[in-house]
Amino acid sequence: MTVFRTILALSLFVNLAPLALAQPKPPVPKPTPTPTQSLSLSDMLENRLRGVVTVEVMDRSNNPRGFFGIGQNPAVKPKIDAFRKSVFLTDAESTGSGFVIRRNGELYIVTNCHVVEKANDESEEAIYVSSLTGERYRMKLVGADTIRDIAVLKFEDRPGKEFQELAFRSAGVRVGERVYALGTPLGKFPSSVTEGIVSGLNRQVNSTSSGYIQSSALLSPGNSGGPLIDARGAVVGVNTRSGGKSGNNQLSFSLHSTLAQRTVEEIIAQGRVRRGSLGLEITSASLLGKSAFVISSVLPGTPEPVRKRLEGNILTHVQGIRLSNSFELFAILDQIHPGEEVKLQVEDDKKQVQEVALRASELTDERLAELVRPYLKSLGIEASETTGKIQLKISEAPRGEAAFVVVSGGKSQPSERIPAQMVPVAAGWLDDDDDDHVLYPLQGLRSLHLIVRRMAVEGRLMLAADEGEKSVGVLGLQARVGIIPIQTVLH
Repeated sequence: MTVFRTILALSLFVNLAPLALAQPKPPVPKPTPTPTQSLSLSDMLENRLRGVVTVEVMDRSNNPRGFFGIGQNPAVKPKIDAFRKSVFLTDAESTGSGFVIRRNGELYIVTNCHVVEKANDESEEAIYVSSLTGERYRMKLVGADTIRDIAVLKFEDRPGKEFQELAFRSAGVRVGERVYALGTPLGKFPSSVTEGIVSGLNRQVNSTSSGYIQSSALLSPGNSGGPLIDARGAVVGVNTRSGGKSGNNQLSFSLHSTLAQRTVEEIIAQGRVRRGSLGLEITSASLLGKSAFVISSVLPGTPEPVRKRLEGNILTHVQGIRLSNSFELFAILDQIHPGEEVKLQVEDDKKQVQEVALRASELTDERLAELVRPYLKSLGIEASETTGKIQLKISEAPRGEAAFVVVSGGKSQPSERIPAQMVPVAAGWLDDDDDDHVLYPLQGLRSLHLIVRRMAVEGRLMLAADEGEKSVGVLGLQARVGIIPIQTVLH
């Protein structure tokens, strides 16, 4: 889909054992359960359902928050009617599922980011959860991470005693292992259980995160955020989505417990996920069905000998994993911790292979800005901030193409003129063929940098400005070298 076609699209989840009857003497002895059979399957499921909740968003904003992987950004009230079309990873619009965990003596709810993403920040009555017994509790958001689609909620008031906390499983799961998805499908059927097997591991279900379990346990809208548990009741994954564009409901995906637990722990500890950064710009282009990853630049501060061994060379492996596409590369790098040593394998123009070790820094706001500015400049954009507003200077893009349209009254009018300046109020991407993307409200350069880094993996970006009288000016950018589309991983 071209930039123009895409921009035109804007115009539019008791125990059942019966009491034993009196028996004639001598009594029949009860079987002694083995350690692995201490509970029946029904006993185990009923116990775990006490830790599963229905998440209700009672007061919604028309614009989602722009978490985008570093931390929260304040919500912005909708300013432009065109943004009302915005959608993001939507399995459920106003309800979802979640489950209870205990940390530091307190109970928390784990759910999906997309379940609570549109909750109104300015309302104290925005998010509630309902327990198995029907009790409702007002919640507040501790933090969330869009890239891994995880959010953590905290009780505003003391939770009741009906809850049974669940625990993450530390060991990996195996293909063929029996699993159970718990949640509230369609927001109408609480305490529902579906059964399946693990169908695949380490799946990538969106463009920036991997580490998902594929299972045949049926997920429906409203199951989002509920737990996927094993036969002993341990949480092996957080249910995220089903079917995808294929519409095949037997394709269900859950973020693996190891990655989910790590994300939850960081959110509880500091409200966000701490990410590593190698200071690299890695450009990917596909030719004849093969992708090449060129390290196009290295941030200042990297030792000169290391820089010379990296810059301009082709990256083939990260931590021993051979790369296949830019989305996989982003997902692999996203799991790197600050301070971790990362082994990169590169190949120079003489086909000589060498291994280079880099220690990751933390992806702070300052380092993020250093990464994003050169990329924006390559698209013909220079961004600054004045009195809380982002100011853009727009020039001819060294690499890429641009298109500008004005949307007014539900109609799009392409313009032959690209404005020299712009004050954007939202950024991201809208595409009729892709439900995973959305325009996000902007508040300052930091929010712009977060969104640009995310959209660079797609090789495309939209910037929207308020043109007055309910009109929206939209600048669409696509990164290209000649006619070849390129994607960029900023790490």
